[in-house]
Amino acid sequence: MPAFLLLILLATGCPPKPPDIENQPASTAPPKQVFDPERGVSIMVPEDWKIVFKPGNPFIFAMAPGAGDYGPMVNVVVEDLSQRMHPYDYLQANIPTLRLSLPQLAIDRSGIETQGGINLAWIIYSYPRGSVTVRALAYAQTVEFKAYVTTGIAPEELFKPYETAFRSIGRSLRVEPGR
Repeated sequence: MPAFLLLILLATGCPPKPPDIENQPASTAPPKQVFDPERGVSIMVPEDWKIVFKPGNPFIFAMAPGAGDYGPMVNVVVEDLSQRMHPYDYLQANIPTLRLSLPQLAIDRSGIETQGGINLAWIIYSYPRGSVTVRALAYAQTVEFKAYVTTGIAPEELFKPYETAFRSIGRSLRVEPGR
């Protein structure tokens, strides 16, 4: 199973309704760097977000204040690749697998960006989890034979206020050379 698929499987065991943080604005706290020394990966997240490191994949979780099972949160995964791939090709190659595990998956839009000389690809998609529609923004970066993905997840009604934060976090992903 591709590591990218794990991003979606995290939203299981859901409450009947999303967390009651609808009227809270997305954080305006200054960013802080979160670094995983084992993988040489860092992201910048709002200072007031809770950070959890896990030994498996995803290995970094960053949760907004008041986040519930469906977020708002961001996670980071790394996947070994059998060949070098452009990040956009990597994301597109994962869509069939996502559709198998999430038959009601809806792809909204996707694109390519360059940030600080780093090629990034992104995709926005949604899927139902019980009575909640979850919306996600994934940013992918490939380095040699690895793909690194940040995914921001939130209930659909909370996605728009957090989209800027999700994009900022996705764009901040850095990988130390040689990792």
